[in-house]
Amino acid sequence: MKNLHRSQLAWAALALALAAGSLIAQDGDSAARKPQLLAEALKARDEGNLQAAKAKYEAILAIDAKDLGATEGLKNVTADIAEAEAAKKAADAPKPDAPIVPADEAAQVSKIIEAARNKSAAGDHAAALELLDGANTAIAALTTSAAQALRDSISLAKQDVVIARDAGGPSAAKAEVNRLARANSDSIGKQGDVVSSAESLIRQGTAESIDKALADLDAADRALGTASLSNAGLKERIKEAKGSALARRALVAIEARDIIKATAVIAQYAELKGNDDARVIRLQKEFASKRNDPTYRNVDETSPGLRVKDDKVNELLVRGRARYLYGDYQGALDSYREVLQYQPNNSESKAYQIRIRQMLSENSGQWNRGVTKGKLLELLDETWKLPEVFNRENIKVDSANGNDPVIEKMKSIQLPEGFLVRDQPLDRALILLQTQAATYDKDQKGVNIVLIDTANKNPTVSLQLRGVSVYQALDYTCKRVGFSFTVGSGGIVEVREDTGDSLLETEIYPLSTAAVLKMTGLGAGGGAGAAAGGGAASPFGGAAAGGAGAGDGQRPEEVAIKNFLTRSGVAFELPATLSYDGTNLIVYQSRKNLDRVKNIIRRYSDIKQVHIEAKFMEVEQKILNELGVNWSLAPTMQTIAGVTSQVDPTATARA
Repeated sequence: MKNLHRSQLAWAALALALAAGSLIAQDGDSAARKPQLLAEALKARDEGNLQAAKAKYEAILAIDAKDLGATEGLKNVTADIAEAEAAKKAADAPKPDAPIVPADEAAQVSKIIEAARNKSAAGDHAAALELLDGANTAIAALTTSAAQALRDSISLAKQDVVIARDAGGPSAAKAEVNRLARANSDSIGKQGDVVSSAESLIRQGTAESIDKALADLDAADRALGTASLSNAGLKERIKEAKGSALARRALVAIEARDIIKATAVIAQYAELKGNDDARVIRLQKEFASKRNDPTYRNVDETSPGLRVKDDKVNELLVRGRARYLYGDYQGALDSYREVLQYQPNNSESKAYQIRIRQMLSENSGQWNRGVTKGKLLELLDETWKLPEVFNRENIKVDSANGNDPVIEKMKSIQLPEGFLVRDQPLDRALILLQTQAATYDKDQKGVNIVLIDTANKNPTVSLQLRGVSVYQALDYTCKRVGFSFTVGSGGIVEVREDTGDSLLETEIYPLSTAAVLKMTGLGAGGGAGAAAGGGAASPFGGAAAGGAGAGDGQRPEEVAIKNFLTRSGVAFELPATLSYDGTNLIVYQSRKNLDRVKNIIRRYSDIKQVHIEAKFMEVEQKILNELGVNWSLAPTMQTIAGVTSQVDPTATARA
């Protein structure tokens, strides 16, 4: 029995050893088959046999379900099969008849097939396949029997090239695998350099460098594509680098009190590492404690606009102190009052306002008395002066515009660079002159010049002047083209065509008695009586009221005004007329002379203002009666040379 039991145990041990050996052999066979299946799958895919390639990839996954290369290859082959089926359906659809293949195009396709065979024979199979694909694409739209024959020839040539390429056996597939591996290795090496540079930027620790590193890491991750056996390590390295960068960026944002940025970065960090990660939890707790600390919160977040308000207050305080130091007390008060609008409890503003008001109240009375005393002494000195002799100068009046302020201003504005126009329309020349007048005017305002050209002539002008005024430039510009200018209402210079005296117009001008008296020396109502009574003739009126001219029903003032205007440069030649009704002057003249009359009347109608100032001083009566002495003669109490003086308190006479 013992021997039997021992033999059974021996047989069982032998069976167990055989089973283990079989399993080990199977594992070894599986490991050896995976590269062979991969090479066969690549070969089938290159030959266009997608179904065979799909079967090989599925066999690899049956051996090792976690093989990333087989998974990715199966995915691509499945997509290619779907695309081929869609292309087949599109090809099977009915198409319109295509034209017959031309003879020269058929000959060219034949040459391409021959060239592809030659390249395949030389070992350049890839170039041969490219030539055949190009020829096939060129005749793809043709559906005739001749085109189909050419496509069949291309397919046969393509099969020959593929057979010749695969004649080398597994070495060709291995070479292709090596080529793809080298390309993948180069890409991984390039992205590895990018990751190394990003890690260096992260170590710098600044917000800008970390943001740049995160952008580079994202770009490298996108360039690597999906995870595979070859790039799995680099992708894990990128993930770790991004985690480190996000953690550092969150700390930088927390130190800068940028709550919005810190919140966003911590959320990205939690999404990358997971909410259960210890580092994420620790960072979230630190950020929460900072947010609950009142001293940590940024003033711009809790009180928007406070920093701007403080800057404005500091600027106003500096301005107020500067004005106070320079003696502009009212300006300083205005600045300090404005400070209280931003900070009602500002102590410096209130203290300076109190100081300025006290100083002004203490010194204002003394200053006012000093000013009044100085004016009084000036008036007294002026009163004691002897009469002086004054020479009255004759002021030259412009015959067209008088001494108009606008004319005087144009004469005062000098053009140091001169005035130059060449073949320019008149309106553009006037705009150029107006611009130069504003440029060289000390007030930077210039004058308004308007062209009134109802006939739309707008003549061309060419003029070159140096060292002239705006008035001279405008005068010569207008004369050059037969235009003239006058000053209209509102001080606007009007430029219009000079029509001479051929066109006459009627204008009515209000004329006061004072203006008539200044121009003629005759009153509006007493001129006729004075002339009739034999009074002296007016030096302005020419003939007396009863002389020639007045006997035609004309008023003496009318004749005198007409003579005055004639002497002032306004010629009254027929049919020009003038009449005066006692309040209004009606003139029938050319536009040029009407403008002259208007300027003369405006000058003589100005009313001089009279300024009268009176000062009243009050003195109390008791101030004059404070002290008095009575002088009288009385009986001798103490005789000194017969005259005695004593104080009499009952006396009423005071000196």
